[in-house]
Amino acid sequence: MKKKWKYRQAKFEQGEILARELEISIITAVLLCQRGFTEPEKARKFLFPSLQDLSDPLSLTGMEEALGRINLALERQEKMLIYGDYDVDGVTSTALLYSLLKELGGKVAFYIPSRFEEGYGLNKEAVKKAAAGGYSLLLTVDCGEKAEAEILLGKELGLDIIVTDHHQPQGEIKALAHINPWREKSCPPGGHLAGVGVAYKLAQALLAARKKEEEAEKYLDLVALGTIADIVPLLGENRILVKYGLEKLQAGERAGVRALLEVAGYAGKPVDVDSINFGLAPRLNAAGRMGDASPGVELLTTSDAERAREIAAALDKENKLRQKVEQEILAEAYALINAEGLQDRHVLVLASRGWHEGVLGIVASRLAESFHRPAILLSLDDNGMARGSGRSVPGFNLAAALTGAAGLLERFGGHEAAAGLTLKETNIGLLADELDLLARQRAATAEEAGMVLDIFLDVKDLTSNLTEELSLLAPFGQSNPQPVFGGCFQITGKRKVGKNGKHLKLTVEDQGIKFPALFFGNGSFDMKPLYRRQVELAFVPEINIWNGKKELSLVVKGMSFSDTYTEKDLAVVDRRHIINKRRYLEELVSLGEGNIAVYVNTGSEKELLAKNFTGDRVAFLHQGKGAPP
Repeated sequence: MKKKWKYRQAKFEQGEILARELEISIITAVLLCQRGFTEPEKARKFLFPSLQDLSDPLSLTGMEEALGRINLALERQEKMLIYGDYDVDGVTSTALLYSLLKELGGKVAFYIPSRFEEGYGLNKEAVKKAAAGGYSLLLTVDCGEKAEAEILLGKELGLDIIVTDHHQPQGEIKALAHINPWREKSCPPGGHLAGVGVAYKLAQALLAARKKEEEAEKYLDLVALGTIADIVPLLGENRILVKYGLEKLQAGERAGVRALLEVAGYAGKPVDVDSINFGLAPRLNAAGRMGDASPGVELLTTSDAERAREIAAALDKENKLRQKVEQEILAEAYALINAEGLQDRHVLVLASRGWHEGVLGIVASRLAESFHRPAILLSLDDNGMARGSGRSVPGFNLAAALTGAAGLLERFGGHEAAAGLTLKETNIGLLADELDLLARQRAATAEEAGMVLDIFLDVKDLTSNLTEELSLLAPFGQSNPQPVFGGCFQITGKRKVGKNGKHLKLTVEDQGIKFPALFFGNGSFDMKPLYRRQVELAFVPEINIWNGKKELSLVVKGMSFSDTYTEKDLAVVDRRHIINKRRYLEELVSLGEGNIAVYVNTGSEKELLAKNFTGDRVAFLHQGKGAPP
């Protein structure tokens, strides 16, 4: 598996200045420069984020109008309805404002539309029901853009509507108050906030008006959950909110969070971006993907530990069902790509009848990761319509691309990395062609979207101190990826680990320094033999603690060999540079890794080796001058 890594430009001159100013290593300083933090003060704020650096919520357009109307509703004891969305961002946004308004003594309820019966966003039937139910104020969270018709209907029915959203506006809407950071000239002042981030701004403003600003911090666990799950950039205010929100999640103060961590297998373990992406978020999402998302809101707002465990167990069950359906659709998608010869498409657009709409986004994400290109999956109904989700790759703005193809769509929404859409079945081919052409023009190809490494590390720079310092760059996620390094090593040991030998455990060394290394999902790695091979690794260093002892290990992201030519099942390995060749052969034969043919330089050396190595697994060949025919 020979790969040609690409490395980011290493700005060592700028890094040296930053390293001196901030008293950090040159490696960390260069990583900061690569991420655009070349000025010491900006770099310092990035490394050491503070809640004091959050912008004033009142700087958001529409905030004062929203505050006035909500405070009036609280004073008059009017019925308020929070209208959310069925994904994690929508669920956490709803839970946050619902909890706060309850705490402030409000008469408040929440409503999450059905993904399958109503779809995303505000809809007229729900507006009619709210008005008929005696609600006089409706607040949207994580939705509301493009709902002009529904807002006008609400006005006619005597229902005031406040829109809080984070999706890019398509124009002005005539809501009583319209809060969306994208409306600001600085676009937006707090960064690309998730819907729950906008809801948090509203909560901050409401509490600040009561001289209780610090109480907003208890909702940061919800903000971290929704922000990470919505794949928004973890920079600016999002970085601050997530960093402190992860600490709240780790503390487990919320009964629903504790129950969710338990069923996901993360109880007592560090809570980070990965544990949310792979543990908490999928379970919260499962309810909305497979049916009703309301239990997720109840889970995050209940103080009853027993009830929280019941809901978490139900969500875990839904998640297992989701995984089964997801795997079935993923297999069908791969088959469709092969059958229709779509491997060369720069954007994958797949459609099928009967695909479960609730898991299409996840499957699209799997395909985008596998093929290194944007992927859109659509489910066809019996009325000639197609509904689905898309996921993108770095360098291709999916929301902008769909905006350019808006004439082919009935409805769409999303952001750079993810989007949902509805269109006529007859327009699918046209959409696929238009997106493919756009992607070719923008060169968002699999080759160009391949792995890019940050810095090539000398083994002597690879220390526990550096690894601990790198944690200052966390939390990692969208727009702030975890640094991936390159380094040259020799493989001195390997074995399969995990269920059914799914993973590959290596021992690698250079200059006498050894490290354990784990290559997830590559237990069946076919590059044999591996022993004593010279390999360039793409890796992430991490510190493991076992029985109180720290150990530096490498998480392998890729392997690149320069000494191999592979043809079908045959691997030709050049080992001429090894000094003690006999010892190497002895160790190699003892590993029992298949049959070995050894080409040697001279006939006499061949005869000598053949006497020392007996058995039918090793054959010695000589093709030099004087070689036998």
